[in-house]
Amino acid sequence: MIGCLIVCTGIGLLMIVPEYRGMGERERLAAKIRTDIETQRVLAPLFQDMLKKAKLKDTGRLILVEKKHWPRERAADLLVHFEEMGRKQDLEVEVLLPDAAVLLKESALLNIDIVARGQFSNFSPFFLALYTTPFVDHVERIQILAGDGLEEMRLKLWIAQK
Repeated sequence: MIGCLIVCTGIGLLMIVPEYRGMGERERLAAKIRTDIETQRVLAPLFQDMLKKAKLKDTGRLILVEKKHWPRERAADLLVHFEEMGRKQDLEVEVLLPDAAVLLKESALLNIDIVARGQFSNFSPFFLALYTTPFVDHVERIQILAGDGLEEMRLKLWIAQK
């Protein structure tokens, strides 16, 4: 009789303990999800405010741009092009081209570094302008640094050239 009670208790514990551990894992997952939802709830007004400041409309649609190549012999004109893009967004832009040896290579891609300074709210329209530029192949790095009243954004871009 006592043996039967011990066996039944043992079987019951073997069934309850894994379920108990699973409940703890589910509770941790639920707590993480609640934290994520709360974070999104708190940050949503900030995101909407930033969209308004950047004067962007969230259309929910992706803008597709037909990619083109920048002529290799006009590499120096890239300076003027990106400086003009920055000026339209009230940003001070410096373009740093690679050395002449890189420019003379027969590579299909040219990497350039851009440093833009200005108000944070002006960076978003600048990014959109970069995205819609047909000869920008991809952006490798984006770094935004806070400063005294003005922020600084550093980009490393790859330009498709022929």
